[in-house]
Amino acid sequence: MVYLGRKRSSTVPKQKNKKPVKRSKKPFIAALVSVFLAAAIFADLWAHHNTPVQQVSTPQSTSTSTTPTNTTNLNPPTAEDKQAVDEHKETISNPPASTSTKTVTPIIVDANEYDGQVEIRSFVPGIFENGGTCTATLKMGSLTVTKSASANADATTTNCTKFVIPASEFSSKGTWSATISYNSANYQGTSAPSNVEIQ
Repeated sequence: MVYLGRKRSSTVPKQKNKKPVKRSKKPFIAALVSVFLAAAIFADLWAHHNTPVQQVSTPQSTSTSTTPTNTTNLNPPTAEDKQAVDEHKETISNPPASTSTKTVTPIIVDANEYDGQVEIRSFVPGIFENGGTCTATLKMGSLTVTKSASANADATTTNCTKFVIPASEFSSKGTWSATISYNSANYQGTSAPSNVEIQ
């Protein structure tokens, strides 16, 4: 029996070419960026963790503050304190002679007893000034008689005012040693001794 129907084609019908589906790359890029960020953060934390911390030393002050101690003595003054005060007053009232003064040597011209009075004449050579003081000192053993007088400028020298001392002021008769001392703001000095006979 012959089949007169339509012959089937032995060829497979051609299928239409399908376009490949494109996958999005955005999730992959985001994941890659996240990995890099995580690695960077981890590396930074690791670096800070292993970095030694430098300790800053604060300089210590070498100065020590001391509280002043009250040393005021409220006790009554002792005998030593009173003596120290008296010596200080003595120094103030009688200051030492200035070291800038020049040395002079007064000369005794005459020293004798006349009619119950001891007269002494003297002058200071080499200077010419007013305002100085001449002091006559007469000694015999432990006995001493002292008198002072003003000094005045003469033509070329400085004269001491004549000393006139009553013989009654000498407690003992005999030979007394007299010296004249001169003192001023600029000059000072003492004469050589001269003997005076008291009758």
